[in-house]
Amino acid sequence: HDDDQTAVDEQMEKELEDGNDPYANEPTRHSALIVHSDQPMNAEVPERLLTEEYITPAELFYIRHHHPVPVVDEEEARDYTLDVDLSAFGKGTMELSIDDLKTKFRKAEITATLHCTGNQRGRMNEVRRTSGTPWGQGAVSTAKWGGVYLRDVLAYAGLDDLEEMRSKGLEHVRFEGADGMTASIGIEKALNPFGDVIIAYEMNGRPLPPDHGFPLRALVPGYVAVR
Repeated sequence: HDDDQTAVDEQMEKELEDGNDPYANEPTRHSALIVHSDQPMNAEVPERLLTEEYITPAELFYIRHHHPVPVVDEEEARDYTLDVDLSAFGKGTMELSIDDLKTKFRKAEITATLHCTGNQRGRMNEVRRTSGTPWGQGAVSTAKWGGVYLRDVLAYAGLDDLEEMRSKGLEHVRFEGADGMTASIGIEKALNPFGDVIIAYEMNGRPLPPDHGFPLRALVPGYVAVR
């Protein structure tokens, strides 16, 4: 959303004015990645490696960022919480730690392919000039994501009745990341038992890397735009 981008840009300008580099603590990336920009990082998988394995190794997974990567160390991650705003129901905020997610809910594992909708834009430029990162064909990767179903979390909060939610004017579930980005999905998708929307804490059997959402990220199969 433009407002999200503006807010983050303003914060970055303030950091620079204060003598701080917003990109000073970026993660180390694999040398094989083809980098299109490093502030923010946008890098793709080389064509020769793209089909070597069905599951893309996390270190070779393409990177598509709009902002600096949020800095969350392992100690901070232990206290990190997923906050569910229940104010529309006259309640406060439900906080769930990562340990809560791992112990209170069944584990969900989804193998999903992500790709930038601008994938192969570089080849489009051969026909007509386009706007955006000139990706080759490597802005696409597949991983096995582990976490909890969003619908289970919502049910735990008492938000499992679609009609009740609609009666209160609730049509979307809105996500906000540590980097300031926001996105939403319809409540039908969020509650659909076949929707496979998860709050992920693992990628290929290990904790999420910083470039891919550590310590928690939403994964919404079948949807576009930073999801």
